[in-house]
Amino acid sequence: MGFRHLYIRSARFLSLRQNNIVVSRDDKEDLLMPIDDVYSILLEDPNCNISARLISELSSRGVGLVLCDSRYMPSSQLISMNLHYNQVGIIKKQLEASEQLKAQIWKQIIRKKINNQKLVVQSCTDDVDTFNLLDEYTKEVKVGDKENKEGAAARAYFKTIFGPNFIRFGSTPISLALNYGYSILSGSIIRQCIFYGLNTNFGIWHNSNGNAYNLAYDLIEAYRPYVDHLIFWHIDKLDDPLPKDIRKQLIDILNQDALIEDKKYKVENAISITIQSYIKCLESGDYKYIKLPDFLETRYFEERD
Repeated sequence: MGFRHLYIRSARFLSLRQNNIVVSRDDKEDLLMPIDDVYSILLEDPNCNISARLISELSSRGVGLVLCDSRYMPSSQLISMNLHYNQVGIIKKQLEASEQLKAQIWKQIIRKKINNQKLVVQSCTDDVDTFNLLDEYTKEVKVGDKENKEGAAARAYFKTIFGPNFIRFGSTPISLALNYGYSILSGSIIRQCIFYGLNTNFGIWHNSNGNAYNLAYDLIEAYRPYVDHLIFWHIDKLDDPLPKDIRKQLIDILNQDALIEDKKYKVENAISITIQSYIKCLESGDYKYIKLPDFLETRYFEERD
């Protein structure tokens, strides 16, 4: 898989030429990018045409192609098929996983998510009470999170960083920005799950019959605080639709730093480690192999000022 993320605001035509992605623009010189270098493409222009040859090549290489709607929100993406040599074997492991194993893994995910939320509160505010409350919730999470400490933590967390009147699924610029950032993370998780042979329909805790990405919605949880933190430090710049600068920074969140077992990785690479560790949990039947990110602060103070 490549390492570059192409963000294309306007283009007339996307095509393939001698193993290069070609971005053709009106009255401007064509832009060329080696396809081997590209991890994902986010295309905002609804009038852009794309060659079938390029689409086929992107799919065969597992390159993500994300299309946006009229409000610049990611609305669909190209999903590759049969990229892994042992796809059936890995899916069998998913189906054979015990409820106890999944409940133990879910406990670790929620503990890490709340702990990362605690670190975001510490980074963004002086609210010691919420910090201590989230610290307690982290310790109190039980197998399967049967007492829903995740929900209790979220209520305290969001009101602390976004204000007492904030409603997570409201139609505000904050919610719009969060949804955009979460879509960038989930898109990367979906692509990498498929790359490693997993079927995203089969989740750990999420199990909706109408959701093709249950597993991605599970694995994203510990990574969500990265988006929350970025939005906090840019809250004065938010609007509907989201400004270009905000969209670019949310796309770049995959290049931020995360810690896994005290080693620093880019978020995109950390996601890969998490997914591979989940597969090891399935193969071994032991939840202790799961590897999840520790939030690592990125400074946004200059941008906010």
